[in-house]
Amino acid sequence: MRTRANASVMCAACCALAATCFLTMPRQPFLFGTIGLPMLAIVCADQRRRDLARLRRRRRERRRRWSEYAAANLGLPNRGDGKFEDYLPLLQPDPAVDYDDDYIEYLKELFRRDFRLSFEAYSTIMDTIRSDLVCRTPRNLRKGEGPLLHFRNSDEVALIALWFLASGDTYRCVASIFRRNCSEAIVMRCVRTFTSVLVAKLRQKYVTRHFPNSEAKRRKAARAFKCWSGFEHCCFVIDGSHIAVSPPKEGHDDYFNRKGWYSIVLSGTVDAVGRFIHIYVGLPGMGSDVQALEESYLDKGAQ
Repeated sequence: MRTRANASVMCAACCALAATCFLTMPRQPFLFGTIGLPMLAIVCADQRRRDLARLRRRRRERRRRWSEYAAANLGLPNRGDGKFEDYLPLLQPDPAVDYDDDYIEYLKELFRRDFRLSFEAYSTIMDTIRSDLVCRTPRNLRKGEGPLLHFRNSDEVALIALWFLASGDTYRCVASIFRRNCSEAIVMRCVRTFTSVLVAKLRQKYVTRHFPNSEAKRRKAARAFKCWSGFEHCCFVIDGSHIAVSPPKEGHDDYFNRKGWYSIVLSGTVDAVGRFIHIYVGLPGMGSDVQALEESYLDKGAQ
């Protein structure tokens, strides 16, 4: 209240000074603009900054009080065990327990159905990216301290991301399935961490290294393609698909595809055995397959 009163007094003083200059010096009205208005603008801007700072403090205090109330009365979200605990005999087997072989095979089949990936392939992937996955986890989550943290190891990060990629569920649904105090923001962090590590570590090892970028590789790919399909002088097959997205506010018309919804174009290239050797994604949905080919520099890579 004192700050607001002082600001009001200063505004009144500036107005009085400007009016006095304007009335007592009629032949020099420019003094009103050169003295009064700049001072008035400075005072108003300062008062505006003070009001915004006060509003931010009130919001922070309100959020803090609500968080304390929710923690004390409502409890943490998604409490209890979730999907991760179902696969603990596979991921973290207890040496003191003698698991039946049929039970282990059942869990592996269930794992393949849930995550659309065999447990052997999952183990191979995790052997390659496990150390990087832990390093990219936020430090407070890496320590495993605090009641709001949901995972304690890299396996849970990977399973959350794989479930999201395999099912297409929303972050809220994935959080409710894995539970253990998991929230939507934590699911988003897991997905982004896992995908970034996966692209950085495995793209060169499993995707781009099979691309026929030399004459010997092209002849080998052409022979394999002829044996499989009967077509000659063919090294790979290209096709595209539209991925639904929420368009940005600026240039959203570029993302409106011919099918009547907003998307981006995914262009994939496979060889004779159905193995991906090149992937490009990001072209707005209005673009054609030819534009996707030009943007991906696939022809230059083949040359």
